Amino acid sequence: MTLQILLDAWITSGAFHDVNPPAPEAEIKTAEEKIGTPLPQLLCEVYQLFNGGWWWDLEFFTALEPKRYFYSLTDGNEQFIEDGWHIPKEIRLFAGMGGEEFFGIWLAETGNPIYNHPIIEVGELHDEGCMGVAGTNLLSFLHRWSAYHLVYDERDKLEEGGEELRRIQSALDMLQVPQSLRGEHFDDEMSPFRKWADPQLPNPYGDSYSQQYTIGDLKRLFGET
Repeated sequence: MTLQILLDAWITSGAFHDVNPPAPEAEIKTAEEKIGTPLPQLLCEVYQLFNGGWWWDLEFFTALEPKRYFYSLTDGNEQFIEDGWHIPKEIRLFAGMGGEEFFGIWLAETGNPIYNHPIIEVGELHDEGCMGVAGTNLLSFLHRWSAYHLVYDERDKLEEGGEELRRIQSALDMLQVPQSLRGEHFDDEMSPFRKWADPQLPNPYGDSYSQQYTIGDLKRLFGET
């Protein structure tokens, strides 16, 4: 799986909309200077494809700098901290679910080879134990997140059929989502998609509200001191 295949699948499905143009390299460099650390390479590659956008009703990816949305990659952490959220400096928020959970990427290299800039879910708990591990790396996270929501859409369109269903199914084929996760087999559970798209993820169950990791827990998990 590649970022380009993911982007092509989103566009094919018709679900990805209101997307910003790619970010110039200079804008990425400016964002890194504001944050105070280099961005993970794969995250930079995402912004070289599109500089934030919406998918369904979600602010799927934040823009590097404030645009039309209420926070950006460069100022999101600070805005949430002002509102009482516990956002450690080791992660940078880059996406939301339209609810009370947001996703950040672990900025540093990890000692545990399972993880490559893992994805952290941050819940609205307003204390240190507010986090869960949502993915071992950005690409696996995007793969399973995309597959899950497209399968959800596919189920809703099965009875009526039509062009929209065909587009969704074409996108699912591009993502190589097995039939065992689709149609009548789909039961709204996220864990089967985590196991499929991110098989190295140690705990495919639960979320920030059940895992309730602190920053110390995450450092130990990722092999940092």
